[in-house]
Amino acid sequence: MLPVLERLLIDHIAGYICAHKVVEEIAIVTNLTGRRMRIKNYFEGKEGNLRKPILFVNDVDEGTGGVRFLPGTLCSP
Repeated sequence: MLPVLERLLIDHIAGYICAHKVVEEIAIVTNLTGRRMRIKNYFEGKEGNLRKPILFVNDVDEGTGGVRFLPGTLCSP
């Protein structure tokens, strides 16, 4: 939740990624408990600004490096 030029750094990164036509959606992987829920709250309603859907993946057990997607979604291991 680092502010840079009046927006969060993750918002700048998401905007840059969404500017590319090959990107269909953004996945943000985090543990969505406690204060970390602020990331999801920050992005609620911003899909219109980014023009891409945002998928939040709650990864409590493994940490952000251990998320596993189902075959046919975003990516698979």
